[in-house]
Amino acid sequence: MNRTVGGVRKTREEITRMMNEEVETPAYGSKSYWDARYTDEKSSLPRKRQKCDDENCCDTKKEDGEQMHAWYYTYEELEPLISSTLEEIYEYNGKQSTRICEIGCGDVPLGESIFSNLNKMHATNSSEDDPPLINRMVCSDYSSVVIAKLQEKSKKQAKERPQPEYIEADARKLSKYFINNTDKLSSSQSSEHDSQSCMFEMVIDKGTLDTMLSDPKEGKSNCKQITSEATSLLSIGGCFIIVSHLNANDSSGLGWLQEVVIGSLDMQYRWDINVHSGPGNESDDKDENEEEEVNMWGPAVYIISKRHASEKNNYENGEIEEIYEETEEFSLSDSNSNNEEKSVESSGGKMNDFEETIDENSEDEDGDEEYAEDSFVSINFHYY
Repeated sequence: MNRTVGGVRKTREEITRMMNEEVETPAYGSKSYWDARYTDEKSSLPRKRQKCDDENCCDTKKEDGEQMHAWYYTYEELEPLISSTLEEIYEYNGKQSTRICEIGCGDVPLGESIFSNLNKMHATNSSEDDPPLINRMVCSDYSSVVIAKLQEKSKKQAKERPQPEYIEADARKLSKYFINNTDKLSSSQSSEHDSQSCMFEMVIDKGTLDTMLSDPKEGKSNCKQITSEATSLLSIGGCFIIVSHLNANDSSGLGWLQEVVIGSLDMQYRWDINVHSGPGNESDDKDENEEEEVNMWGPAVYIISKRHASEKNNYENGEIEEIYEETEEFSLSDSNSNNEEKSVESSGGKMNDFEETIDENSEDEDGDEEYAEDSFVSINFHYY
């Protein structure tokens, strides 16, 4: 029996073979892919009503009708977490203004809304003598195409509201970029907690690690480089925020968190990792041998805070519970939903026997890796 496909008659066997052929995955981890995507008139900034077919991409319509792509969560959904985290950092540093760097900002940078909206919100709740919440907002991407478009757009909007700095920079080489451009830090942005390797109180990644991970050969090493670079740029008290479809509530996500993220942290410091996500949805697909329903987790938000190793004792004495109680009112999508928590702690940078998902071959404290005596990683899960 023959059928017509695209005007050409095909046998059933040919059609079956076509359907079973592996679809080539776009090279999300390559610079050339993104340059081409942002250059293509069908996906460039000025185009209107452009739909995104990726299941992790939310279409975003700007005020002027531009249709662009926001991955995973929108700014409005992330604002409560980002705002509360920034306020904590602000107070931690004695009410010093914060500096933020967004990596892989793409054509819908969070930084634009963060810089404008959160400073306004902060100003309404603080005294006139208090410095602004944010005094530097950098949006970076390694695509020269999208950065050029954002810079052009920024010039047009500069009179309306404060604009972020848009820079072309590879997230795998962030420290090198900023060391070579230290002159861009004005005296008003300098402070005692500045150094060439610690220039931001917050670094944000929304989807960049995921796109890099899609590279089957260099994906993990690229992600480790990015995580190492991002966290090295943090001042003490700062945090690295990751928005990823890899959710640590399941085994693959937890394995990624351990190997790629925790494995890239400098263990001279204490790290507190808060994992925020929805409660997950039970899958209709159930294997015959499975005794329990499969829970399908959506994207997660990781807030990775950098502390002096000596701060470990403060958290062990109960301070950490107070901090997390304050986060219960915040939600990624529904502020009225319930918040539940579970936690796991690990000394020496290693997670131990948590839900039987930890790599059995991971090195113990006598392994080759050296950690500060008081180094400590804690992981806490929040559900909304």
